[in-house]
Amino acid sequence: MASVSASCSRVPARGTAAEPGPAPIVEAVEGLWIQISRIEHHAYCPRQAVLIDREAWTDSRETVRGSIAHASVDSSAKDHRHGLKIHHAVALRHDRLLIRGTADTIEEHPDGRLVPVEHKSGRATADTTPAVLQVVAQALCLESMTGRAVPSAAVFFMATNSRLDVDVRAHQSALESAIAELRLNLKSPRLPPWTSQVQRCHKCSIRLGCMPELAGRESA
Repeated sequence: MASVSASCSRVPARGTAAEPGPAPIVEAVEGLWIQISRIEHHAYCPRQAVLIDREAWTDSRETVRGSIAHASVDSSAKDHRHGLKIHHAVALRHDRLLIRGTADTIEEHPDGRLVPVEHKSGRATADTTPAVLQVVAQALCLESMTGRAVPSAAVFFMATNSRLDVDVRAHQSALESAIAELRLNLKSPRLPPWTSQVQRCHKCSIRLGCMPELAGRESA
């Protein structure tokens, strides 16, 4: 729709000045833009998020599968399904939180509601917090850019063709805390400690760069 297309303009390169708007939060004073996708990594494992930012990334079977799945969803266009307008690959930003990224899809409902939907190639895990915070970030960006309330979002799990509806307000505080923590970690010269949830290390795409087998020693 015109308002989404017009409002969701191109996001700035990382580190560039934000457009005029509300005063940034304290942690954003130095102008460090954060990718929305990095918020998911931080919620999964803070150490992983920093290592990815420092380019210690290697493709695993899971990341390749995810990239292929997203490619099947993303197209810079819109379509219509069951009375909905579906907007694909929409660039998003939030000038107060200094976050930016791309929404897989945004549903525009006949009553005017906007619902961002994040697509995941796998199935829902026991802890959906990382994906939930990612899509909540998209919702807040959408609110900021369009001036509309976006109280709902969703995560779609492609392996099981299932959808998790998300209450944006219920997770907004946790998201803003995660953004502040991530920004501090990215500014620090030291890596965060290894995660205590060792099962998350088994399929991690940056296991070789992270070296979780050294856990227990002082963090690098």
